[in-house]
Amino acid sequence: MLLSEPCSDLKQGHISKSSSSQAYLGTSISLNDMKPGDIIIWGNGGVPNHTAIYVGNGNMIHAANPRKGVILSNVLTWQTYGQSILSVRTL
Repeated sequence: MLLSEPCSDLKQGHISKSSSSQAYLGTSISLNDMKPGDIIIWGNGGVPNHTAIYVGNGNMIHAANPRKGVILSNVLTWQTYGQSILSVRTL
C-alpha cells in the first residue's frame, strides 16, 4: 500500500472529479509541509487542470494521459511541462 493511512474523504468517496473543485477541498498547506496522501493541484495561468496525490520522497501519482495511465512522477520534474502548482491540500 502506498499510503499508510488513506484520507477519510477518499475512503468515503467524497472527492469531486474536477480539479477546479478539488482545489478547495480540505486545508491549504505549503509545499514543504506535504505528507503522503495530500493532493497537489496543478494548473496553467492560474486555472486548475490536473490533480496528483503526493506519495512521499518528492513523488506523486497521477493520471498522466490516456496512453500512459496512472504513473509515478517526481513533483519538481513535472513542473518542466509548463504546469505550476496552484495549491497543496491536506484532507
